Amino acid sequence: MRNLLFLSLWLAAFTGKAQTFPTVTLVDHGDIAKRINILILGDGYMSNELDKFELDAQHVIDKLLLESPYREYANFINAVIVKVPSNESGTDHPADATDVTEPVFPQGTKDTYYNSTFDGAHIHRLVITGNAGAAYSVAAANFPSYDQILMIVNSPEYGGSGGAIATFSTNSSSAEVGIHEMGHSFAKLADEYWAGEQYAYEEPNMTADDDPNTIKWKNWLNINNVGIYPYGSTGMPAEWFRPHQACKMRQLGVPFCSVCKEQTIDRIYQLVTPIDAFSPTDIFQTYSGGTIDFSLDLVLPEPNTLKVKWDLDGATIATDVTSLSLDNSSLPSGESNLTVSVTDTTTLSQKYATGYIFSESWEITNTTVALIEADKRLFYKVYPNPTSDFLYVELDGDFSPEETEIQLVSSSGEVVFSEKKMLAQKARLEFNINNCPKGNYFLIIKRGNVRQSVSVSF
Repeated sequence: MRNLLFLSLWLAAFTGKAQTFPTVTLVDHGDIAKRINILILGDGYMSNELDKFELDAQHVIDKLLLESPYREYANFINAVIVKVPSNESGTDHPADATDVTEPVFPQGTKDTYYNSTFDGAHIHRLVITGNAGAAYSVAAANFPSYDQILMIVNSPEYGGSGGAIATFSTNSSSAEVGIHEMGHSFAKLADEYWAGEQYAYEEPNMTADDDPNTIKWKNWLNINNVGIYPYGSTGMPAEWFRPHQACKMRQLGVPFCSVCKEQTIDRIYQLVTPIDAFSPTDIFQTYSGGTIDFSLDLVLPEPNTLKVKWDLDGATIATDVTSLSLDNSSLPSGESNLTVSVTDTTTLSQKYATGYIFSESWEITNTTVALIEADKRLFYKVYPNPTSDFLYVELDGDFSPEETEIQLVSSSGEVVFSEKKMLAQKARLEFNINNCPKGNYFLIIKRGNVRQSVSVSF
């Protein structure tokens, strides 16, 4: 799940600069081991600006959780900030970008903790985290359970970048930029505008395949305006294709297209499951009477699109419930398998039938004896029946002495008495039932593969 954790710990071990800082939880939707954990760091915030950083981070995370499909899966997400002060406010601006006439704003260098800077790769608005090692070190020391790092750079100038750390400034469009960069960093999405031939490669929302029969988003074609749109009319842009003309991966202020929403949900379910807990936790269960109870705790999308199905040995026995009780009337004798499956049927994805199915299973051994009538008569007399103190059983049959198993089983399947002894033909048995609760029982006798039962009442 934590695909950056080992890298973080490695960097922390070798930088020698790992230290703890104040940590604040902005969104708490459950156990960090079972949620998508977003870690937000801030660069260029001095000590007296860390409250501003917290407000900036809260603004971004609030906007993110209002954006589909993060909105529908908000219950799967936690968000935490680590307050790390910089010595100076702002960020670097080398003013060496080649895509604008510099300086767009004053050239300068700032002493910041993560050494963020504009003009990454000589592109003015490409804001990058210059010292990613410091970010990973802080993450490892303060919140190692992160799944995605966001870096907010304290500058009003417009800019951002994707990559392992989604980085963006505090410009008035910061939340939109941050959500777009999350598309790159978390969901592994490409830009749907032409960013240059160096960024032309196969991604879930970018392809060189324009065949409607094989294109990766073929299931979405002609739905929600999904099509096969070239990035340009000539040259290499004409050879690469995107699924939509108005997606947040192309322009700010619009929703993600259906293909990008589906990919985001895919990423969520690669990291977490909607089954938050299940009971019993031991997958090997022995049934010896009474009832055996099973249950699930689920993390619910909003609206809830989860469907639950319980199967016993391949046959469906219950649907749309999160708890189930089994007793002797529903469990076969011997070994059986109970499986509960949870399927997310969201219409935001075309993959629910195969991609969003989660399950838990239990192997159940029923140790009670099934009430199977014998082919050969074993009982001769059972008396008195009903009785209040002693029950007598006489056996008669054409059999040699052998081990005989005798059981008294309640109507609910509980084994009240069980004993094995060597018995010959014409045996007489006596049972003291004074301590047995009043009710209906089965007296079961088994010799070899021959079983016989009779109903008795006390």
